[in-house]
Amino acid sequence: MESDSALVITNPAANRGRCGAHVAALRSAHPATPNVRWIATERAGHATELATIAAQSGCRVVVAAGGDGTVNEIVNGLMTVPAAQRPALGLLPLGSGNDLAFNCGLLDAPASALQRALHGTPAALDAALIVDDAGRSRHYINVAGMLFDAAALMQAMRIQYLRGPLIYLVAVVRTILQNHFPTRITLLVDGEASQHTLLMLTVANGAREGGGFICAPQALPDDGWLDYVSVTEISRLQMLRLLPEFLRGTQGRFGSVQFKRGRTFEISADRAVPVHLDGELWADYAANVRHLRITLLPGALRLMR
Repeated sequence: MESDSALVITNPAANRGRCGAHVAALRSAHPATPNVRWIATERAGHATELATIAAQSGCRVVVAAGGDGTVNEIVNGLMTVPAAQRPALGLLPLGSGNDLAFNCGLLDAPASALQRALHGTPAALDAALIVDDAGRSRHYINVAGMLFDAAALMQAMRIQYLRGPLIYLVAVVRTILQNHFPTRITLLVDGEASQHTLLMLTVANGAREGGGFICAPQALPDDGWLDYVSVTEISRLQMLRLLPEFLRGTQGRFGSVQFKRGRTFEISADRAVPVHLDGELWADYAANVRHLRITLLPGALRLMR
């Protein structure tokens, strides 16, 4: 792949299969662009493999055509090469949530988004690295969601009859009713220790997740900070009361919601902690993850804007 080339990695399965149709319509309406190659993923992890090869080959930009999970896979491919060799990241948001694109102000119509992704101006974008007690590691770009957050994703994965952000809303209500598990947490933020009993814990690089929940209203993906958001032990009824607040980003007015900012986080728990990264399940309850370390990587990526 030539150094002036671009690779568009498409995920036909994104948005419950709608992404493939959107890509076909987009390519039909717009003639082929020189030095731009399109490849569709065929399996989980394929986007990481393709992005790794593109980065090692000197590709100029790798575009994620899909949802936040597709972006996450591509980011993990780009991060395999040194920063000086790393291609820029472009966004063609065709998923069900598209939270990173929203957080970066890049929710354009597909044709405009493609032009920006291929020909925009690269700007610094933060990333984060998470490591668990088994030594597994992965990069993420938007949100690491734990406890309630990840349980809601597991609920969403079981829903087959809905599409788009409504999936996440129904999943959250189900989780409030079925997964009310307070967990004792020891938290170390930039070396400062504290202890909590929590229902929800999120370490965010961007403000929005789940296709519409403003979990970390102050988070910016390029400000050199990670934003920690937690909900302490409260009743199911109180959790339901918080639901519209998280949709508006106004949950901070409730004492049960806590915010912190930092660059390194260590999390230890008295029970298994499920984890999702950018809307993709990374650890379920069976993984029995009880210790996590999260480190900010400021300006690790360049995003086409």
